[in-house]
Amino acid sequence: MQPMGFAISFSVVFLIAGMGCEGPLSPQARQLLQEGYHFYQAGRDAEAIEKLDRFLVDNAKSNRADEAYYLRGLAWSRQKDSAQAKSDFQAAVDTTQNVSLRAKAQVGLGDLAYQEDQMALAENLYRRALGDIEQGQEPSDHAHYRLGCVLQRQGRWAEADVQFDRVVYLFADSELAGLARRRTHSTAWTIQTGAFREKIRADRAAAPLRDIGLSAFTQPLLQDQRPLFVVQVGRFDTYEQAAASLSEVQKHQPDSFVITTR
Repeated sequence: MQPMGFAISFSVVFLIAGMGCEGPLSPQARQLLQEGYHFYQAGRDAEAIEKLDRFLVDNAKSNRADEAYYLRGLAWSRQKDSAQAKSDFQAAVDTTQNVSLRAKAQVGLGDLAYQEDQMALAENLYRRALGDIEQGQEPSDHAHYRLGCVLQRQGRWAEADVQFDRVVYLFADSELAGLARRRTHSTAWTIQTGAFREKIRADRAAAPLRDIGLSAFTQPLLQDQRPLFVVQVGRFDTYEQAAASLSEVQKHQPDSFVITTR
């Protein structure tokens, strides 16, 4: 798998800021929810999960349970426990009346499906999420970008460009817009082994790979309005073909990964 270059970063400020009346929550319950939020923001996922577990024991039918499920899903996802994260995101979708939270939970489920190579399911989840998100609002940037990646995995290059163009147009200065520019107009897959600001350094890095029989070449790109020269090995019609060749390349360049190319 090629690195995505970003992690789930949806804002969770609204969880505590509130989205309407809090209903019959006790002060202790509100405190647990707030502590779950703060522990998550601090990267203390185990403690966040413990607080949210305690909240949901007595408040699973409250009008704030959807927030707790979503936040706990984010914590489980960051802990790489996809089964628990999937369960909580789905619970958030099933219980919430808030369109924004439902969209965020669907994006979380889409990310898990993408990581598990379930491209058709991921596409469906991202499209559902985008149907709930106002154009130009987060996390539509994340959903459009990931949907573009899904479409590329399926060989639907032109459709993918539409999604990447939306990220670039609506979120021009964001990190995701930079990643979208990198992937747009791609038509094949390759294995990237290095990236350099000077072409001579890229050429020197590619030479020993060619010497051992790998089809290495340098490709010029534009990153942050500056030239970047990447070393790539091979050109493949499908992601699966590139992934099958990755282990051989990693014997010589361990940090190599699969990426799209033009």
